Amino acid sequence: MNLIQLFNLVVISHLKQQKLSVLFAIVSIVLGVSVYVTIRLTTDNILTSFQASTNYISEQNTVIISATMPIAESVIPELLKIPDIDVIAPLSMHFVKAYSDNKSIGYVPIIGIDILTLNQIIPTKNTFEGLGLSNYVSFLQDEPVNAVISKGLARKVGFSHLKLLINGVYKPIEVKAVIDNATIWGDEVIIVDIKNFQDLFKEYSTVNQLHLTFNTSDIKKAIAMVTSVLPPSLTVTQGNENVQYAEDITSTYRFNLNFLTCLALLVTAIIIYNAISHYVLERRRDFGIMLILGAQPNHLFIFTLLTSMLLAVFCSFLGLLVGYLITWLNIHYIIQTFSSLFLPLDIMEVSVPLSLAMEVILIVTIIALLVGIFPCLEAYKTSTRQTTFYQTYEQQFQAKIPRFTLLAMVLILVSSLGLIPAILKWNINIVYISLSGILLGTAFFLPALLSYLLVFLRKIIPPLWLEAIMAVEHIKITMRKNVVAIAAMSITISLYLSAMIIIDSTRYTCTNWINQILSADIYINTKNSTFSFMGNYIANEMVEFIVNRPEVEATNLLTHRDISYKNKSLRIIGMVLPTIGDYYKLPLVQPMDKKQLQSIFSDPRNILISEHLAHEFNYHIGDTILIPGHHGSLQLKIANIFYNYANYQNILIMSNSLFMQLYDDPRIESALLYLKHPALYQPFLDSLKEAFPDLNLPIQNQTEVKNRGINMMEQTFKISKAIILAIFVLTALTLFNVLEQLILSRKHEFTIFWSIGANDYTLIKMCLWESFIIYIAAVLGGLIPTIIGLFLIFKFLTQFLFGINITFVVSYQSIISFFILLSGLVVLDGLLPAFKMRTFINVKGLKYE
Repeated sequence: MNLIQLFNLVVISHLKQQKLSVLFAIVSIVLGVSVYVTIRLTTDNILTSFQASTNYISEQNTVIISATMPIAESVIPELLKIPDIDVIAPLSMHFVKAYSDNKSIGYVPIIGIDILTLNQIIPTKNTFEGLGLSNYVSFLQDEPVNAVISKGLARKVGFSHLKLLINGVYKPIEVKAVIDNATIWGDEVIIVDIKNFQDLFKEYSTVNQLHLTFNTSDIKKAIAMVTSVLPPSLTVTQGNENVQYAEDITSTYRFNLNFLTCLALLVTAIIIYNAISHYVLERRRDFGIMLILGAQPNHLFIFTLLTSMLLAVFCSFLGLLVGYLITWLNIHYIIQTFSSLFLPLDIMEVSVPLSLAMEVILIVTIIALLVGIFPCLEAYKTSTRQTTFYQTYEQQFQAKIPRFTLLAMVLILVSSLGLIPAILKWNINIVYISLSGILLGTAFFLPALLSYLLVFLRKIIPPLWLEAIMAVEHIKITMRKNVVAIAAMSITISLYLSAMIIIDSTRYTCTNWINQILSADIYINTKNSTFSFMGNYIANEMVEFIVNRPEVEATNLLTHRDISYKNKSLRIIGMVLPTIGDYYKLPLVQPMDKKQLQSIFSDPRNILISEHLAHEFNYHIGDTILIPGHHGSLQLKIANIFYNYANYQNILIMSNSLFMQLYDDPRIESALLYLKHPALYQPFLDSLKEAFPDLNLPIQNQTEVKNRGINMMEQTFKISKAIILAIFVLTALTLFNVLEQLILSRKHEFTIFWSIGANDYTLIKMCLWESFIIYIAAVLGGLIPTIIGLFLIFKFLTQFLFGINITFVVSYQSIISFFILLSGLVVLDGLLPAFKMRTFINVKGLKYE
């Protein structure tokens, strides 16, 4: 027998005979690979787009000059004398009401900049690149004003003529180009030349900001030179002060998605092992015959391993294709979610880098090689006397159960202990490895659990339930075949249950926090973008008007600055501290009554810090913290710690007077208004619009802000829930394949029952019992790592993984949905093979006998 004939016998003949089984294995592996590809493609494309959109604000060689009042253009000639400055880009912005085809499209920001410096402000590929100087000059014409708009606005209005309501007069705007990417001001923005902007708003000789780009590596020296020629009222902010915030966002998403990717690969590895293991067990008789005919054991080992490798490579290519299609179909929904949380993003096309394709094929092939060795060794050790009776394999497997159990206990114990140094060293990778080790330990613990479950069921099932007894006995004698698939399902159930409880707990905690913290009646905020460090400032005269209105009982005025503190991003917020407690209901770790709050706020150097900041730098109430300012550093005392569940976790709150002392910045970004009665909302709004007819600030009531906060919270769960559900489905498909093979392997037994008078109902009951018992075993196996994981997470790891404390909550809706999902799988996995078996008995049963 030559090698080609042996290959045909070992591999090709089996693939032809077991088409359905092979198809299920291929579909399961392809789904696993496609989940991996989808996560990688989505993550890479989103984070690449995110980094491109934040490219300007995070460059080290850029600074932004701003002030409370408009900046006089007379400072520009002084700046031009500094040789280290490469580009000076003046910038102004207003919110205006826009119309398209006489239909209002709401308030949009209109940005005035030097159009020739646009590529310095937004340094990514745009549709207007490559235009000649004459085309740029066309942006300088008076009417209609030529403009560049963002793609988000272009989707809404196309290239139609826009009208802007400015000072009670409609001004025509003609769209000349569209920016391919979103901007730091949002995804719906109009950009015009600064000259036209000044003509539109009659604001001559002043701008809101100056953006400078340097041509030197000594940025500190250049900034010092800039500061020396500027009036004291102007503030200089370096572009890269916000880079840590952007990195924190991307790293958090990357870590979480990488963990889900590893779980998808773990499940895929178990599926590949299950497929090859089934292949070896099904062909044990054929292997014995081949050995008798002269085949060598090493040939069986090589060809079995080759089958695993071919299966992996084939499924890798299909998984790449399916993953790309899933990403292409869903990327815009994911982008929508990400945009609502952080910065408006846009992706023109989904690209599959060659490196990713090679990575997928290599990783899946290595997995197939590693997990395929064990069943291949069984093929290698096959002896002719063991091929006649399957019981020999079961006896060998039963003898190994104590070793599997010991290995499971060691894995779970070591993984749990591994979390301790991980927490102390703040290494999230070790946390993920430890949690994965706990899940993997479950797989090795399952054979013992299944054995005890079958013994227990055999004792409690009444003798008259013949179908249930037969199902128990059949699972017992085929445990070697089904235990791997049940282990995969146990891991998936554990992941599903843990994620469900964490999401329920986070939703409950954050909803309570939103209801407490968002207690103001009116919110006036200059930020149109969700990117939290961008925005304008409320005019001083408007602040005075708000504070002195008779309808307003209390006002909290907020401003902020992002700084780098011990190589971490820190957000410093200035606010009216006496409003905390009665009005601004900030949840404190150490609760205080009104008298205690007044006592600590009487000292202007008392501050509040977020729980995440306290945990990260090991701060406690009463400690001091040294905060750098424009005139040196100040020693501040931590008066209390507050819970915070917003995106930005490292927060320090101080009084507005202390903020002014540190940064010489009296500007206000947000105003939280507490009315004497809710019915005064509309009268106050009318009076504000009457006093400021060109009001261009977003004003929201409490309900709108709370709904927005809750919606943002819900958006964060969508991606994780979708990935977990995909892993659940592909594992359920694998278990269905195993159940179908187990049930169809009883065709001779079922035919005998049919011939002695069994009916369709008996056949269905037998199949349903088998499906029910296997799913019960999977659920019980999944409970062990779920309990351990949730105990560790809620007892020790909530601060580490999420930066906040989370209240443990399980909603009855989640429990009901889980049981409905599980019940549906039990019924489907029992009924479908039963109907197939019924067809087999009716059509081929007598012939088979």
